Amino acid sequence: MKVLDLACPSGHVFEGWFAGEADFQHQLSTGWLTCPMCGSGQIAKRLSAPRLNLSTPSSRGLHAQLPDGRAGVPAERFPATDEADKATSMPTPVAAREAAQMAGWNALVSAALGVMAAQAQDVGDRFAREARRMHRGESEARSIRGRTTEREAHELREEGIPVVQLNSSDDGPGGTLQ
Repeated sequence: MKVLDLACPSGHVFEGWFAGEADFQHQLSTGWLTCPMCGSGQIAKRLSAPRLNLSTPSSRGLHAQLPDGRAGVPAERFPATDEADKATSMPTPVAAREAAQMAGWNALVSAALGVMAAQAQDVGDRFAREARRMHRGESEARSIRGRTTEREAHELREEGIPVVQLNSSDDGPGGTLQ
């Protein structure tokens, strides 16, 4: 598996996983590879740091030594699942940076969803009905949020009505959707 850092002309940086260089080139040439943030098909590879599996005395909790002589991450911060992992695998500073970057993206998405929810009118259980009324021009187009079933959301999409589904944390798995 080959993991690449990719970017679009808008400066969006994201990660792609490929079977190899041929797989990357095939997906790029067929248009399957697009930016997940803006949809651009103009994708370029960026410099990527490989993940290193280093043998360390992890059972003593010592730091790994990277090939350039820098210290790695303490083993006890990333517990291994079995004896083979304990002997051979240690996350590098790159993995820690990627985790921090992902946490930043999660915070950004959560903040954006909060702003959108605050600006949308809550129509409660009438979501599907209100979305259809706006789609048909029977009511003023506006941002709405509310609750609907997964089946109703599917039917709205089939009618050409764009719907963004978020699982409601209040209902848990299989609950109603917002």
